[in-house]
Amino acid sequence: METNKNIFDHLKTNEIETPDAGYFDQLAKEVIASQKTKVIPLYKKPLAWIVSAAAVFAAVFLLNLGDAEEQDVLLALNEISTEEVYLYIEDHIEDFDTDLISEMIDEENIDPIVFIDQELNPEVETFDETLSFEDIETEDILEYLQNEAVDLDDDDELYI
Repeated sequence: METNKNIFDHLKTNEIETPDAGYFDQLAKEVIASQKTKVIPLYKKPLAWIVSAAAVFAAVFLLNLGDAEEQDVLLALNEISTEEVYLYIEDHIEDFDTDLISEMIDEENIDPIVFIDQELNPEVETFDETLSFEDIETEDILEYLQNEAVDLDDDDELYI
């Protein structure tokens, strides 16, 4: 009789040694302990002191420099005459934001300024008395509205 020859009959099994769960817990603790870094506060690091001192020095230097530039600008503004300022304003009046200017200036501090010299332009009329609406007749107002082609029924045209 012939017996079946199987290769697995000749192989012997070896048992693999596996560590228990406690081994992995101990290994994890050792790895964590070896990876911990020593924490040094910033105030103990010399680089932090150097950077802080440089920042303070730069801030003090820039503040002193800013004051010097501001004083130079103020001195330069003192050299400009009032007439030059009035001429500049007269030449560039369209460039100014009148709403912003009117918010910044109190009406009590405004003195009347005459930009047109009467001696240079005698044809320009000046009025010494204030204009009052009581002096205007109703017929004059209606005639003006008719000449300007203002429609009295259109509310949008009546508002300025």
